[in-house]
Amino acid sequence: GKKSLESKDLLIYARNISIGLADIHEIDMDHPDTDNISPMPLGMPTLLHYDFRHHNMLMTDDNRVLISDFNIAQLLRWETDEKRTCGYWWYDVCGVGSIWGTDRSPEECMDKNERVHPLTDKTEVFHLGNILNFILSKTKFPFISQVDRPYFWVEGDDKKYEMQEASNKVRDKILNGNHPSLPPEVANSDDPAIKAMIEARNKALTFDASKRASARDVANILDKALSQIGER
Repeated sequence: GKKSLESKDLLIYARNISIGLADIHEIDMDHPDTDNISPMPLGMPTLLHYDFRHHNMLMTDDNRVLISDFNIAQLLRWETDEKRTCGYWWYDVCGVGSIWGTDRSPEECMDKNERVHPLTDKTEVFHLGNILNFILSKTKFPFISQVDRPYFWVEGDDKKYEMQEASNKVRDKILNGNHPSLPPEVANSDDPAIKAMIEARNKALTFDASKRASARDVANILDKALSQIGER
């Protein structure tokens, strides 16, 4: 059977996943534009995975993380007039129609006429927050407390819903700025590894994308905690 992982093992996985996303976003950091061909400042995100979810993470026995499924990755361009990345547009609305909405960011859940700016790397940081939540809670779908297909139970609600109605309920929670709940033994833990992962999760799940941490910021929180605990 599967072995139970210690909190430090989980922290290592969380740190490595976060570093992986940061490295994707910063893929051009080590290749400065010495010929000044590009107007994009050095250090800006230039690549997005576009489907950064737990089922695209492969874990090796030596704690390495392999990120798969780059078939819809997005290259970011630079908006020279507004001095920002052009971002990308996601034309569906989570929780509406057939779009499953439990693991999307607030900006992806807004109605199309409410979207002022395109999505950016910070949207993927929110997805990273959902992965950290999965590591902490072992709940694949944020805000879903129980699954017995075709029915889903939403946190704080004793009723069972079919998938689309459950997705709509979760969308409302995301747009209200709620965070998925954690098991009491996790939320109240004094374990420094658990506390670091909760801090990183919360910063990644910040509602306002402009105030949300970068993937590197999240990775640094986890790496600092790991260095204090000792990786070996």
